[in-house]
Amino acid sequence: MQRIYIVSYPKSGRTWLRYSLAVLEAWRTGRPTEAVREKIKQYDRIGEYELEYSHDKVEKLPWQSWESDKADRVQRGYPCILVTRDPRDIMVSFYYHITYRRGSHTTMHGFLTDQLRGFEACCNFMEHWLRLADNLPNVYDVQYEDMHQDYRATMSRLLAWMGIQLSEYEAKKLQDVTSFDEMQKREMCGDFSGRCLGMLGQNRYDTRSYKCRRGMVGEWQWRFDRLELEWMANIMAKYPRVVARQKGTERDHAKNPRYQYLAK
Repeated sequence: MQRIYIVSYPKSGRTWLRYSLAVLEAWRTGRPTEAVREKIKQYDRIGEYELEYSHDKVEKLPWQSWESDKADRVQRGYPCILVTRDPRDIMVSFYYHITYRRGSHTTMHGFLTDQLRGFEACCNFMEHWLRLADNLPNVYDVQYEDMHQDYRATMSRLLAWMGIQLSEYEAKKLQDVTSFDEMQKREMCGDFSGRCLGMLGQNRYDTRSYKCRRGMVGEWQWRFDRLELEWMANIMAKYPRVVARQKGTERDHAKNPRYQYLAK
């Protein structure tokens, strides 16, 4: 079974993608959606591929590209799905994750400037991986914003890159089952278990502590003050691929032949 790495900075939408692929695998192997909610790791595969999810050591040490074992393997030809999101939205979501799910007492400003997991660390991580996506045919970039804008088309393109066809019926049903409202409802009811989606002892009536907290694009626009926004803009200016991604100059998956890598 061939392995595919799925790499992302924390809070980039990886859980949404992971749940989507796991549900599809469960259906195609004759198992119900409920089985995925109980033991999602058992469904970290799709078709002939084993899926390995990684934040590439981000949460363990100050991230440096030369210490990335996943990047080294990807440069040697291992297929990789890169999940990306606006780094400003990542900061908002990550802050709520560490404070309301993990119990940290830091401030938003303190988190933004944190050397280990803050804004510049996020931009540095994304710049390195986007550079690989720009230059390697075995890296496919899935964007959180694209999943919001057109979930069915985004999932269909991704699966086609893997050589897997997604029917219209499956796409619609998958969109319904993995919608934000449905996933948040399941989390509130305690239907999910385990570290990936399960409740971590937080108040189930306080959605700020949920894995499925808001599911929004552009929340950063009213979460930061003017000085913080200017500071982030100056940081982003040092990372051209991150800036290009936010300006809508991303790769066109449908037209670029290198995105047929696995489908060949």
